[in-house]
Amino acid sequence: MQGEWTPVFQAIEACHAAVHAMGCPRIFTTVKVNTRTDRGQMLEDKVASVEALLQQLPGRGP
Repeated sequence: MQGEWTPVFQAIEACHAAVHAMGCPRIFTTVKVNTRTDRGQMLEDKVASVEALLQQLPGRGP
């Protein structure tokens, strides 16, 4: 998930509320937050970087 703080955490809260409404009494959620101020980076950039690294693996390249 990617976005501004408030809508992201509202989405997490909404997910919890929905699962609790289905009858689940307890939910355990782990959130990993990554911010940087030295440059802009979108999720698509990260995915492209991982895909490029995977192509370098033996038997995966062109």
